[in-house]
Amino acid sequence: MPKKIEVLPEQEAQIPAYIEKWREIGLSTEPLNLEVAVRGAKLLYIQAKRPFPTHIYTAQSPWQGLLMQIRLHLILMPGELAIQAGPKLMPGEARDQGRSQAMPGKLATQVGPKLMPAQSELVASLDGLSKQDIKTHGFGLLHQALYGSQDAFWLAFYNFFLEVVGVQDCNKLQGLFDIAQSCGWWIPHEEYIIFQDRPNLIRFDDQKRLHNPIGPALSYRDGDAIYAWHGTRIPPEWINPGTLTASEALSVRNQDERLAACEILGWENILKELDAVELDRHPNPQVGILVEVVFPDPVGKQRFVRVCETADGKGRMFALGVRPDCKTALEGVLSTFSLPADESLVPALRL
Repeated sequence: MPKKIEVLPEQEAQIPAYIEKWREIGLSTEPLNLEVAVRGAKLLYIQAKRPFPTHIYTAQSPWQGLLMQIRLHLILMPGELAIQAGPKLMPGEARDQGRSQAMPGKLATQVGPKLMPAQSELVASLDGLSKQDIKTHGFGLLHQALYGSQDAFWLAFYNFFLEVVGVQDCNKLQGLFDIAQSCGWWIPHEEYIIFQDRPNLIRFDDQKRLHNPIGPALSYRDGDAIYAWHGTRIPPEWINPGTLTASEALSVRNQDERLAACEILGWENILKELDAVELDRHPNPQVGILVEVVFPDPVGKQRFVRVCETADGKGRMFALGVRPDCKTALEGVLSTFSLPADESLVPALRL
């Protein structure tokens, strides 16, 4: 029978502190602490009964880490590499066999330094990767990465039971604790490990969604970045004044992205720029205002309902594209749900 674990009231009182501790770990923007990351990885390789790799690489972002992984994969890929085993040349397809048959105990030390590039050489070689290399190998290799600091959400639970409740079985996760507190994603391999930096910037809105109206919402030290507007990923050029037009904003097909584009420009600017004509106004802001705008050819006239997510009219505004034959805002909104223009259906709206 599993042993029952009792959490005492004074121990339970420490849970909020552990939540905050691991929240900060998960959102850390500190540089990679390679010494602690390597220490944690060694514990995990020992537990897996695997020899620790002799080649340690560092990447400044997940993207750079993936490119490094692809390059190393191409170097080590069976069938495309000759392995020098002492005086003999062995085909790559026999790599694993070569360890045991050709020169047991010596092959790894003789081959490693000749096959594996130094950190600077590896980084310099990334520009030589073709789009086809990335397309062919990138997706499959991406899923081999482990999440480092982004594992904080579940490691917090076991760290609490180890350090506060004293459940020693949780000590088996010490390697992951170390890595989560020292680096971002990491890629373990029998020949190498790639440790990646954490972001150097993370910005949220008041609802903890990625958001930054003047720059990247999340960025890394090599310049790789994500731009986001209230949790919706957007092209970086959208936040530059004068680059996004009203016509482009309302032409975005994805509704969340269209909402972001319209909010960035501002509704008054959009309606003014496109000379929008108000066709109908419903008293309920969640039903909204039916407008018609004229896009440049060949699009021509289009109709939208400008609606609010809350009944008090203070929430975020949406632009719903509707059929050109809609005559009222009610008809337009309900048509997006494939419903008839029935006033009794308004309370059921969930935009």
